[in-house]
Amino acid sequence: IGFLFLLGLLKPPAEAEAEPELEGLLTPVLEAGDADEGAVTRPLSPTRLQPALPPEAQSVPELEEVARVLAEIPRPLKRRGSMEQSPAVALPPTHKKQYQQIISRLFHRHGGPGPGGPEPELTPITEGSEARAGPPAPAPPAPLPPPAPPQSSPPEQPQSMEMRSVLRKAGSPRKARRARLNPLVLLLDAALTGELEVVQQAVKEMNDPSQPNEEGITALHNAICGANYPIVDFLIAAGANVNSPDSHGWTPLHCAASCNDTAICTVLVQHGAAIFATTLSDGATAIEKCDPYREGYADCATYLADVEQSMGLMHSGAVYALWDYSAEFGDELSFREGDSVTILRRDGLEETDWWWATLHGQEGYVPRNYFGLFPRVKPQRNKV
Repeated sequence: IGFLFLLGLLKPPAEAEAEPELEGLLTPVLEAGDADEGAVTRPLSPTRLQPALPPEAQSVPELEEVARVLAEIPRPLKRRGSMEQSPAVALPPTHKKQYQQIISRLFHRHGGPGPGGPEPELTPITEGSEARAGPPAPAPPAPLPPPAPPQSSPPEQPQSMEMRSVLRKAGSPRKARRARLNPLVLLLDAALTGELEVVQQAVKEMNDPSQPNEEGITALHNAICGANYPIVDFLIAAGANVNSPDSHGWTPLHCAASCNDTAICTVLVQHGAAIFATTLSDGATAIEKCDPYREGYADCATYLADVEQSMGLMHSGAVYALWDYSAEFGDELSFREGDSVTILRRDGLEETDWWWATLHGQEGYVPRNYFGLFPRVKPQRNKV
């Protein structure tokens, strides 16, 4: 297509004469056309992609137009991965010290020449075709600076302009400022992962080891779900509330029953867990949360059932109040946390959740879910 376009741009040979420089280039082509008119002419160089002139164009009328067309013909691009390396541009010797000269000029702009003598003149950086063309012409001499004024004593600067460094000096005292995490977050995570030392350190920094998060979950809940028995024992000894419910009403005993963990259920009951505590969503007790599809279901369910049946029968019918209660009717008893109440009759015909008991010589009804088989363990800070 470029060959036909070139033919359309040519004009009759009588209008202009060829320049001497291009005549030398076109002479081999014209001679080859006279020798063999029937042969197909080839370009002078296959890498330059320059089409040869046809035999009939023996004289070129407008060489400027031809030169413009040839200049617009694309040149072959270098393939990727070619082993040929492009020749490096030879930089003048002064280019290596150009950066040092610039820095020296910037830092000594306002002062006189240094002790090493006058500053060397900066040589402009030449790139591209200017670097290949050779060293540039010498720059005109710089005008001489005006004479310096007579030196006088420098004015005193105010103390407020003194700059202070933010870097610490070698002899300055260190300030013990370190990042400190929330002890509640550390306590909850360490109780779940089984890090006893972290739990002990976090409990020392907290006032209440039963402090819950926004969902009501305590460290004892997490330790039970992670089956971390040493942490469970430590938290109970530290005074953690074994009856602390979460936002859904799940106590630590519910969590242990859902895992069919008979060992933890035994420890919780012996430290004052409420065996009849119910959840908020479905009103289920701990025995109803045992998982029949997990290992240990029979042992855990049997133990919790025995505890329920023993309430009011063991220890001569004595049970221990786990919360305070104020009587709302005349046939009810009021009691406080830790009181030992003796059960006289349980599971009456009319009231299944209320037992008839006696306290301080008085008899009346008491709610069964307020009591445990053992009293609740109080915090023992001296042993932690």
